[in-house]
Amino acid sequence: MHKNKLLTAYAVLVFAFLGLPLLIITVTAFGGGSAITFPIESFSLKWFANVFALKSFRRSFLTSLEVALLATLIALLVGIPAAYALARSQVKGKQMLKSIFLSPTFVSITALSIFLVRSPNATLSYTLRWGNRA
Repeated sequence: MHKNKLLTAYAVLVFAFLGLPLLIITVTAFGGGSAITFPIESFSLKWFANVFALKSFRRSFLTSLEVALLATLIALLVGIPAAYALARSQVKGKQMLKSIFLSPTFVSITALSIFLVRSPNATLSYTLRWGNRA
């Protein structure tokens, strides 16, 4: 029982460490002052109006939205048939294909990116150096 309490306390600390900065940022976004302060002096949507008033932000936001929707559509068009085929078929290498499709959930994108950039034989490593041959 003591072990469960320790684990619960640890989990609460981890969630607080991750959640409190998000909570503070969210609260400060609704501040009405001329500068971002915490705790906020008054409630306002001024910062949101200022951001959406910028044409460059709106253009960037719409581009990001288009890319997100396109990526979602492609993922659904590829993922649903692949999941259906893997669930219904008995092909050789089925477990390997499942592992390949599920690998992004297990391997951090950051770790994969660092590996691809730092690997001396990786094509991406050369590409990201913008022609700077090491």
